[in-house]
Amino acid sequence: MNRLPGRSLLLPVEEEPLSLNGDWMFRLYESPDAIPEEALQSAYREKGMQRVSVPSDWSSIGVLKPNYLRSRPPFVSTADGGDISPPDLPDQNPTGLYRRHFTLHSFQRSRRYVLHLSGVESAAAVYVNGSLAGYGKDSSTPMEFDVTSYVKKGENQLSVVVPRYCDGSYLESSDRWWFGGIYREVFLYSTSAVHISDVRVTSRPAADLSSCEYGLVVEIGFPGNFEAGYRVESRLLEKNGTELGTATLQGAVEQPSGRLMLSARLHNIDLWSAEEPTLYTAELSLKSPTGEKLDTIRIPVGFRRVEIVEGQLLLNGRPVMLHGVNRDEHDLNNGRTLSRAAMEQEIALMKRLSINAVRTTHRPQDPYWYELCDLYGIYIVDEPGLAAGVFQERFSENTRWSAQILDRTMRTVLRDKNHPSVIVWSLGATSGTGPNHQAAAAWIRSYDSGRPLLYEGDSPCESPDVPQTRPPCIGDFTAPMHPSVEQLERLVGATGFQQQPVILPAFSGSMGNSNGS
Repeated sequence: MNRLPGRSLLLPVEEEPLSLNGDWMFRLYESPDAIPEEALQSAYREKGMQRVSVPSDWSSIGVLKPNYLRSRPPFVSTADGGDISPPDLPDQNPTGLYRRHFTLHSFQRSRRYVLHLSGVESAAAVYVNGSLAGYGKDSSTPMEFDVTSYVKKGENQLSVVVPRYCDGSYLESSDRWWFGGIYREVFLYSTSAVHISDVRVTSRPAADLSSCEYGLVVEIGFPGNFEAGYRVESRLLEKNGTELGTATLQGAVEQPSGRLMLSARLHNIDLWSAEEPTLYTAELSLKSPTGEKLDTIRIPVGFRRVEIVEGQLLLNGRPVMLHGVNRDEHDLNNGRTLSRAAMEQEIALMKRLSINAVRTTHRPQDPYWYELCDLYGIYIVDEPGLAAGVFQERFSENTRWSAQILDRTMRTVLRDKNHPSVIVWSLGATSGTGPNHQAAAAWIRSYDSGRPLLYEGDSPCESPDVPQTRPPCIGDFTAPMHPSVEQLERLVGATGFQQQPVILPAFSGSMGNSNGS
């Protein structure tokens, strides 16, 4: 409800967003229905609520114990999931009510205001000054709501209702700790009424690497009907701030689409790789019909070419071997919430250990992690929040779940499309191979032909006595999970795989204390 479409996070440089991290008032109820209606009103007296820090999860603030399960949600009691009928939820569904106040000192009615929640487990209903402003689900992609008509100059009141489980929890039920809460940052930002809504960057070298295709697809948002006369100007900057003159582009916003496409062929470009992660900066400015600069945004750009040729994964024309790990967002003391300092320490450790790739296991991760991977050089296999566990084909073949599966896939791709570190898209894990996943794969291929697609759901390789003898039906890789050495030997010797690189999405899982030596 009222959730804005998926997009890259593009914040105007003219104005700092208002951080809503920090102290909130909080109370845990036994279910969404247990929250009294008056508790959602702006004048509610917060008696009986405790002060908590946001972002955080419910385990780290001590209100609920975490729970790990291999392939089902905690409210499903049988291993085959046969004791409950999705999308039904339990009557006991712990639900948190978060409340805080914030002040808009420089509120302007002519501007647009957007509330951004980067990560909430498992869903969020947002109330601004006592009015329901929106609802969203999917624990790992941002929820954004246009709250322009709800906020006012001066003091405002914000409430967020967070149930521990929603119907989307079924799609997130494999290999995970269940925490709950607002575990990533929250902020409010503003744009001009006519604004840059999204930008898609094309930065692909030619096959011989002699030049690079550089393109921008810019989408402009209008508060009402399309208005003619708006223009976009862009320039491309090197790390030292030098402007590349051949990449200075401009054009008028097209009617009635509100889109604009700019492109150039560039030469003498330093390419991006894990070994040499060279980044440029694209700067785009939106100008009004009178020439007034409305919004300016900046996007890091890395030029690199990813392709599969004769069964090999190539990056910039050279075979690349992925020395990777599966990464889940998990902190010893803070559960699902990771600080920027912790992520910086983690990527430094990976580089010291010659790890060059990460699979974002079962869910998109904190946007800052992708910025670090762009900057320091780590390849990402980017995975949406799709890990249905025991339900697999029940969801992948059921049209009731089509919209959610496609929405989660699209939001992941749309959020992360401009990161050069993302070299492979994933379709999730253990979620079936039915028409819903076929549709998601088709959308990815149509939207982004410059990255291959991996799906371990294609590649069952669990039994040492049953070698895999068929190529994947969705992905571009042969991707067995937890194979033995003997299985891999048989796999390499099997026919029909010569045109497919082999990636092991997971080799050795450590859900307990450690893997041993």
